[in-house]
Amino acid sequence: YYYFLDHWRVAFGGGVFYDSRKEGLLFSYDGLLEGRYSLGRIADLRMSQTFEGLFNDRNSRYVEAFPGSTCLATSTVTLELPSLKWLERGSVDLAYQAYGDYQRIRSFLNPHGSVKIRDPFIGIYLEGKTSVRFALDGKGDVPLFISDRFRTNHDPLIIQGHDLTVSSNPSKYLAVVNLGFGYQPVSYRPTFGEMLLFEDSRVGVFADLLFNGDFFFSVGLEAETTISLLGITELGIRFYGGWDQASRNPIWGVYFTVPH
Repeated sequence: YYYFLDHWRVAFGGGVFYDSRKEGLLFSYDGLLEGRYSLGRIADLRMSQTFEGLFNDRNSRYVEAFPGSTCLATSTVTLELPSLKWLERGSVDLAYQAYGDYQRIRSFLNPHGSVKIRDPFIGIYLEGKTSVRFALDGKGDVPLFISDRFRTNHDPLIIQGHDLTVSSNPSKYLAVVNLGFGYQPVSYRPTFGEMLLFEDSRVGVFADLLFNGDFFFSVGLEAETTISLLGITELGIRFYGGWDQASRNPIWGVYFTVPH
């Protein structure tokens, strides 16, 4: 990250994803420009511009979902509510997205909402997130992105809208609702060898709902913690497992995140 003009920052990143079953690779690259402004005690205003690109090795099993090279540009305005006694997190935002393969570009309007309520005494929490994507070109096949947080292995959902030459779903919108309920101890911060500190640990149940002319859902259990190394750097880890109704199969996964 590079910070400038007090309120702004710029960042660049990349990644490599390896598919062990097909021995294929996916390469990603991204950039971020973000500005934050305080509106006093009412809320914080955040404006961001991101650009993400993906190159698919020809041997990857995801070649149908991500053919060749694709890109996604997103302009977002976010209003973040301040943390209160029971309200741990709350935000609403509106995003404009341009997605394509450098030859064909589609435009989408993508509002989001997020709220998390937690009991400050015991640690019981309830959270909800929603993402709705509307096709501005009046066509169907609205794509599902990883950031929508719908956990599935159902190929038709993963593939839909990513190949701009294929039409499979006439619905002009795609909506995802994420619900969670569980326990996050208020003062539970165990250490390991006085070097590793485990923070924000929680365990709970989740339900992901998807609407795109049809209805799909995934339900299960999840556990999450943030590991801090001497308070210098942090690594978030989330495990989940459950049932994917769309594919009618069990689903599981692990997320690693670096907070910033």
